[in-house]
Amino acid sequence: MNTTIKTTLFVLSTAMAGSLISTQALATDAKTLPGAACEARFGSQTSNFNKTSRNTIWNRSGVRRWVSCPILRDRTINADGFPDMRVYASNPNTICRIYSRSRTGAFHDVQARIGSFMFFNQVNVSSLRGSYNMMCLLPPNGHLRSYIINEFVPTQS
Repeated sequence: MNTTIKTTLFVLSTAMAGSLISTQALATDAKTLPGAACEARFGSQTSNFNKTSRNTIWNRSGVRRWVSCPILRDRTINADGFPDMRVYASNPNTICRIYSRSRTGAFHDVQARIGSFMFFNQVNVSSLRGSYNMMCLLPPNGHLRSYIINEFVPTQS
């Protein structure tokens, strides 16, 4: 092979490797959870909810009720939150709040939204090695369908 071809191949392979690395740095790891992952916030209200065949949680009562939903994440040593979270509900009057707590359980921060589609952008309420949870107030006959949590990669840190 002549020198020009070798140089061209080297430049192209270096550029491709660089673009792969930069793409990976901006990527996210998504976790989709069904509404059925949520539970009644208060044990005395468990009978007000059903888990449906569509994997949602349904407030079958005639009044608004709270559900508590786990937020799973791999990166617990970061304190920069996660890029975004999406919540899908059946009723535009649904209210959801994301809470973060320190590793000892102390309250850290909260973000709230209302609607049938809620987009939490740049969720930065995390606490080092802390935890998150989401609570949603479902209107009568309201369903929480699903929610998606995106984390920055690498997720194994």
